[in-house]
Amino acid sequence: QGQGFTATFLLLFAVLLYELVQIFTPFFVPLFWAMVLARLSYPLYERLRRATGDRERLAAGLLTLGVMVCAVLPAFYLGTILVKETLQGVEALQQWVREGGLDTLRVLIAGLPVVGTTAQRLLERMGDFTQGLDAQTVAQAEGLGVVLFERLTGLAQTLVSVTTGFLIMLFALFQFFRNGRRIYQLLYAAIPLDKTHKQRLLTRMDDTVVAVVRGITAMVLIDGCIAATTFALLGVPFPLVLGGLAGLLALFAGGTVLIPVLVAGGLLWTGAVGKAMLLLVVMGLMMLIVDNGVVPMLIGHGAQVPMPILFFASVGGLSVFGMLGLVLGPVLVAIASAAFLIYRADFQSWAVDPE
Repeated sequence: QGQGFTATFLLLFAVLLYELVQIFTPFFVPLFWAMVLARLSYPLYERLRRATGDRERLAAGLLTLGVMVCAVLPAFYLGTILVKETLQGVEALQQWVREGGLDTLRVLIAGLPVVGTTAQRLLERMGDFTQGLDAQTVAQAEGLGVVLFERLTGLAQTLVSVTTGFLIMLFALFQFFRNGRRIYQLLYAAIPLDKTHKQRLLTRMDDTVVAVVRGITAMVLIDGCIAATTFALLGVPFPLVLGGLAGLLALFAGGTVLIPVLVAGGLLWTGAVGKAMLLLVVMGLMMLIVDNGVVPMLIGHGAQVPMPILFFASVGGLSVFGMLGLVLGPVLVAIASAAFLIYRADFQSWAVDPE
């Protein structure tokens, strides 16, 4: 009878856990980032709580407000500039087509050594290239404004979704500040391991989260700032947009070089060979020092996991979980590493050496 009751209870408990997971799945992304932000800023919350006379609600509210201000105001400012520069880019593209940019491009392609003639033939085989493409492309360029207006509806829906997720994250962040320690103690007590193993597991996971988030943030900010500053000094149009894209693409393998190489190609096309070479040199040094030096050192030292494994964990996590995988992948690797150490300590030591 006791075994039957236990089996029934465990079954009902598993069903309840499954239903809870289904309920909270739509909020997984904002809850996850709220936990990450709460962990990174929790020492600041503790100092603020002591400064306010142990008023948890006040300290949590002030810090949540600070996170909101630090996130919303820069995002609004950068978003405004991004939209402005994007619209300027669309206008520049339309003007370039009107001024015969396609004819110039056709001449440049035909003048390329070895491949120029072949490329020109391929282009001419794609229909009446010399007569119909200019008018068609001009019409398409003129219609970019219409297409952009039609896409605004989808952009507005995305904006509403992002705003909702951000508000959910702020609410969860406030609760994690107030009740984070109690939640941690509850989960700590529920883990069915002895104290030493629990401490090792949670410490490894915590160190990995902090190291990966700090390393990724440092890489995106440093790469983006260096790229945007270099573009601006070289007189490249839309430096903020291009620098922001360069910083974001640094999250992906080989993405750091994509924007600088395209910009360098544009500079070479305009005859600015010196600027193009200087840009490639600066971006190469950035990849060498920042992407392959400082950031791996920060992440690898904090996570205590070999950098090649962290690299594959981040890339694989990105393909499986999306942007969350950049953090979740290394965290899962760190948990697996800690579990392997526990296995070696508790189980492998029992094995008898065949010799």
